[in-house]
Amino acid sequence: MSEYLLFFRGFKEEVFADNFISSGEMFFNTYEFFSTVDDDVGVGDDWEGLSHVFQKDRASVLINGREVSVASPIRLKNNSDFSHLYSFSTFDFMDNDSSKIISNRFRGLGETGIVICDLDKFFSLFISAIEQRGIKWSARPVKYYDPDNYSGELDPFMKQNEYEWQKEYRFALKDPAKEPIKIYLGDLSEIVKKFSMKDFKNQMSTTNKMEAVFS
Repeated sequence: MSEYLLFFRGFKEEVFADNFISSGEMFFNTYEFFSTVDDDVGVGDDWEGLSHVFQKDRASVLINGREVSVASPIRLKNNSDFSHLYSFSTFDFMDNDSSKIISNRFRGLGETGIVICDLDKFFSLFISAIEQRGIKWSARPVKYYDPDNYSGELDPFMKQNEYEWQKEYRFALKDPAKEPIKIYLGDLSEIVKKFSMKDFKNQMSTTNKMEAVFS
């Protein structure tokens, strides 16, 4: 991967960042958690885990054989192919000018931040760890859609465009466990940099040898 591609994650407490660095601990929470958690920093999303969304003017509802009107989009939730997720934010400073715009809202994601500077090494460790557990997985960037206009099928890697500032890269697992799952990659101290979120702007501006634009 490009040397200008970074994974970033904020942790509410420094001890969680230290656990990630020292043992590679990835704490996969359930989709149910993210659809019900109440927060104001963008972690929770009550549309998380939906399988379909239909705009009110593009779908009809029948009740006892009679068509009725609806006042808001119709949201459906079926069993997903995946059950647990873990996310980073991805910054590719060589992509285009818009990719260098980093929202100040990231500062609200915790007291400690980390960046992964060697993604090839990180993915190698992740694949080795997850294959040892025998868990089905997938990982890719999230695609963002307009909830006021989009109608159709949703997958675990789609979110409303109000979250587009997060530039999310998502790891998803499929496992019958109803509780969070922990995956351990081993010592990541050689490829991860930790910093205080109070210094977020400076750290993200200098880590990749390029000046980021903050909004």
